[in-house]
Amino acid sequence: MTVTIGLEVFAAETLPLVRTEQIRIVQRPSIGGLVLAADGGAVAGADVSLVEAGLSTTTGANGRYTIGPVASGSHTLRAQSGAAVGTVTIIVPRPAPSPPGGYDVQLGTAPTPGRRSPRTDPSP
Repeated sequence: MTVTIGLEVFAAETLPLVRTEQIRIVQRPSIGGLVLAADGGAVAGADVSLVEAGLSTTTGANGRYTIGPVASGSHTLRAQSGAAVGTVTIIVPRPAPSPPGGYDVQLGTAPTPGRRSPRTDPSP
């Protein structure tokens, strides 16, 4: 048995044998620190978030947290445990020279919504 298959003839094309491109690999670090109560003690189980990045985590038994990957730049770091809240603005990576340690947050007491503090209440 003989089979004949018809093929169209194409013109030969010359292409480069090598294609070179440059790529940039950006490493985004994780950051970490310690959440402290108003009295200076470590806070276990506190919720920690990087507000703009939408990242969050919870502190361990020793009050420490790690969160990431984090893009370079300015971020709002927020920690909360019950009614106590702490918020700091951080810069990643930390500018040199920086003190040793991580991105720590000290908690304070959050104001009750709709309630004025005695210092700002104008009534006698």
